[in-house]
Amino acid sequence: EYSIRADEQLGDKDAFWWRFTHTKAPTSGSGGFPGLVNSVTYFAYQEVAGWRHTFGQSSVLDVSFARDKGTDTHPTLLTKVSGQTLSSAFNPDFACGFAYSPHSCLLPNIGFNSGNFVGGGENNSYDQMQNIYEWRGNFSRIIGSHMFSVGADINYDGLNGGSGWIDTNANSYLQFDQSNTANKGVGGVALASFLLGVPIQAGRRNVLETLHHSKELGFYGQDSWKVTGKLNVSAGLRYDFSRSEEHTS
Repeated sequence: EYSIRADEQLGDKDAFWWRFTHTKAPTSGSGGFPGLVNSVTYFAYQEVAGWRHTFGQSSVLDVSFARDKGTDTHPTLLTKVSGQTLSSAFNPDFACGFAYSPHSCLLPNIGFNSGNFVGGGENNSYDQMQNIYEWRGNFSRIIGSHMFSVGADINYDGLNGGSGWIDTNANSYLQFDQSNTANKGVGGVALASFLLGVPIQAGRRNVLETLHHSKELGFYGQDSWKVTGKLNVSAGLRYDFSRSEEHTS
């Protein structure tokens, strides 16, 4: 994690500033058995720039821009052997063809509902939590004992067709229990159901979901009146408009 800031004063009337903050936090752990690693990488940054212009002694204009983005990636992949090779034991329509994964073929997640059998498998997911662009402007002017202020701010979660929130998921799974090898509901072994290739449940996900076109607009006006040295009265109006996000998958 690090942060960089720069400030510049140009003459008596103009001041500029810029700040960039970056965070990256990778972690990893067991995905269920030796050689299967679950990794999580959180990545985020914020970039902000501002300009202040002074009109004499009574008026000030502030303009700023901000950019925020945050993502995290969750791959669970084999490291000592190739999941691409092991997945060849399964139907390619089930274990392959993943568009949103570093590997087109992933070892299906094998699970057991009973017995002390270790399961697990490969998967990959990616989340973009935010992708925000923000513009803001404020103008203030002092007239007598009054300070009048007006301003506006615009927020877009995704810009120029870009998505604000993104979620991808690539995985397949097979679940086994003792029922398929039981004798009239008695006994049975989940591992035996696995060896016979008779799962009780199976599923596959290869999806991309997005939310985009979200925006918020805000406008305000305010008067702060200094009635006496100990009394200030403020009054104002604000209008906000929001456009909900569009979901695609």
